[in-house]
Amino acid sequence: MPHVRSRNDSENSRRSAQPFPHIICPACGNQDFFHYLDTEDFSITRQKFSLQECQHCRTLATSPQPDQSIMHHYYQSEKYISHTNKSDSRLLSLIYRIARKTSTKGKRKLIEKYSSGKTILDLGCGTGHFLTEMKKAGWQVYGVEPADIARQQAETQLKQPLFKSLQEANGLMLSAVSMWHVLEHIHHPDKVLKQCYQLLQKKGLLVVAVPNYRSFDAGRYKNYWAGYDVPRHLWHFNKESMYMLMHRQGFCIKKILPMKLDSYYVSLLSEHYKHPTNSAAIKYWHAFIAGLKSNLKARKTGQYSSLIYIATKNDETTAK
Repeated sequence: MPHVRSRNDSENSRRSAQPFPHIICPACGNQDFFHYLDTEDFSITRQKFSLQECQHCRTLATSPQPDQSIMHHYYQSEKYISHTNKSDSRLLSLIYRIARKTSTKGKRKLIEKYSSGKTILDLGCGTGHFLTEMKKAGWQVYGVEPADIARQQAETQLKQPLFKSLQEANGLMLSAVSMWHVLEHIHHPDKVLKQCYQLLQKKGLLVVAVPNYRSFDAGRYKNYWAGYDVPRHLWHFNKESMYMLMHRQGFCIKKILPMKLDSYYVSLLSEHYKHPTNSAAIKYWHAFIAGLKSNLKARKTGQYSSLIYIATKNDETTAK
């Protein structure tokens, strides 16, 4: 397991001296959190939030975390593109859709490379583009999407019913479960991973993609970094904490892969947040440079803007 820094390292100088109570880290179980930075919901509400850092595994927690009963309010906007199929002439939306179309094929090939079967559940499937790609390739597909409008659009596209919650999938035996930028949205990711463990066949495949706040673009944009996306992103992971989180729930990470396009898209959103009055040309140029630098630096460090964790069910480890 990767080395976890001690709480005496030099980064403590930029943290608050007072711990924040009532946060339990889903990766390591620690409750010792300190202030990391202040940010806000730039995309929808402009509400202020802070990030608190676990002193053991360095997972970041959004604070305060809205209750599950009101979280849907933070997704009710046409700006939240992954939950809508509505046509939009904005260049930013167009770029997202082009990237989504390209990435779905790459995701399918990745799953097919590592999976021993052809049954998959996509948790947080949104409007169903990835599952559509998998179904066309002959896979038996299942999806979970709590957002009603997005789920209905996915059901229309797939021509089959989908689940509103993961509990509805109990009893399935799957060869693969995928979460594409979903785990960070979940209030209790440890419990959800335990449920995934129960749904997977022996040596079943788990694929999880999450933002990486240790990337160059995260450091460049700081509190304006779009990868934080508070409060929709409740948790912010790094490699160390993902190893802990996966291992504690019975999974073994086999490989970590980059999502290189994310650095450009996230940098572009970050430019909009940080420099809203700049011209579009300047924003796009600065975002391109930031994304390029992030990927070039990550070739040495491995700290890409988003990372894909390829894990298998480890039957020698008992999920806790």
